[in-house]
Amino acid sequence: MIEIEQENEMFLFENGCFYMDDCSFILPDGFYLEQGDSFNKSIQAKTPDKKATIIWQVTDSEREIGAGLEMFLRSEPELSALSEVMPLTVNNLSGYQVYCKAEVTEIYEARFSLKKDRVLTFIVESSEQDIFDLVATPIIQRALNGLFAV
Repeated sequence: MIEIEQENEMFLFENGCFYMDDCSFILPDGFYLEQGDSFNKSIQAKTPDKKATIIWQVTDSEREIGAGLEMFLRSEPELSALSEVMPLTVNNLSGYQVYCKAEVTEIYEARFSLKKDRVLTFIVESSEQDIFDLVATPIIQRALNGLFAV
């Protein structure tokens, strides 16, 4: 068992999974763990080839997550949508996903509702690979399909 403390928040790593709040996720073999965002409860890692960054984040939300993603896209002028906001189900989590671009960085973002108005966000970012191709790779699919509500 390993515990990672970040701004008085703890992540538990046990049996190959990270646990935080009401969710867990798998960090696939070969990923490089990085410092997360000190303002949000997050864990950040580089893919084995170091060409993409994956972020797992839990935040509070007062909005429905689909509408929140739509508002996020409209409120960030540097972002351009590469897809519609689409519904997504992963294991026992329901949410929404979108592909977008900010200058040279392409982004995939999926948000899932948790208990107590909390949201699990799974983000993939890369400026070196096509985001649609990247998200379809087995290693990113393993990370995405490793998300669970607990």
